[in-house]
Amino acid sequence: MPKGGPREGAGRPRGSRRKRTRELIATAEALGPTPLEVLLESMHAAHAEGDRAEAVDCAKAAAPYVHPKLAPTSPPAPVHEEMDYTVLSDTELGQLEKIYSKLLKQPPASKAPPAQSRVKRGRYPRSISSGAQ
Repeated sequence: MPKGGPREGAGRPRGSRRKRTRELIATAEALGPTPLEVLLESMHAAHAEGDRAEAVDCAKAAAPYVHPKLAPTSPPAPVHEEMDYTVLSDTELGQLEKIYSKLLKQPPASKAPPAQSRVKRGRYPRSISSGAQ
């Protein structure tokens, strides 16, 4: 017999409840209906009587316990395919450039402003930041 490590059938069976959990469930059942059961019962009673507003209020109160909120998900990653631009004429390439520049809100390459310095300027004018007056 091998020593150590997990053994087949050892431990508490999956899905079974511990002794304390069973005791808590028995205590809760002995106290009477749960708040959710009361809400659902009053919702059904109000609906049967025709009081739709009260039934809706009960349903709103019970909904978070019955239907959890969905977690936000990110959209799937876009699929990028390689484009073969060599098959396009100069006119078609110019049209594509215009369309893409409008989409990206950038002027076409022929009308682009001159490049500016990327050096960050100081927060204060030179006379204050350097201490000179």
